[in-house]
Amino acid sequence: MIAAMNSPGQSVWVGDVLVGWASAATADTTAVPLGPIDNTRAAGLSGEQKARFLQGRTLLHRLLGELQPGVVPQLDATTCPHCSGPHGPVSVEGPAVVVGLAHADGLVVAAVATTSRVTALGLDAERDAVGAAERLADLVKLIGGSPATALRRWTQIEAVLKADGRGLRVPPEQVRIEAETAQIESDPDRYRLAEISGPAGYLISLAWR
Repeated sequence: MIAAMNSPGQSVWVGDVLVGWASAATADTTAVPLGPIDNTRAAGLSGEQKARFLQGRTLLHRLLGELQPGVVPQLDATTCPHCSGPHGPVSVEGPAVVVGLAHADGLVVAAVATTSRVTALGLDAERDAVGAAERLADLVKLIGGSPATALRRWTQIEAVLKADGRGLRVPPEQVRIEAETAQIESDPDRYRLAEISGPAGYLISLAWR
């Protein structure tokens, strides 16, 4: 499945998931309600890092407003389950939703869905590695395939592992991709996959179930 999303500020439905993107050049860092963990994190950032962080939260807030008009959600990070740092998955106080967020070299992509339709989702975005032969060769060694398809396959794997919640604690080679679905070895859950056609020079993949 390929979903086209060609302009910043534009959103697109991919199945039951609403997806949008923004770039550094079109950044909107309008103040949005943040939870205590996010406020602490934002206070410790400056310059481009802070702008990038707020850009992601603002994009999520906009998409949630489209998903459930009239609801004002409060976004907050959860603490990391491994180091207790303020960089765990994003949680949303208020509406029953699942959300995903990905950053790649000046681009931020977000996805939202109601839990009545989607139980888990993950996003990954990567800068197109055309000409980056060494990186592509490393990916082929890790996940198989060919240099021409390695980066797309990697974004799909990353999206699945983010949706799963364990990330790279699961060996990437355990993700099995078949057409527009994926499954982690020894796990009954099957994920749907979609390629998001966004700004030129980026590859974006979405996984959800």
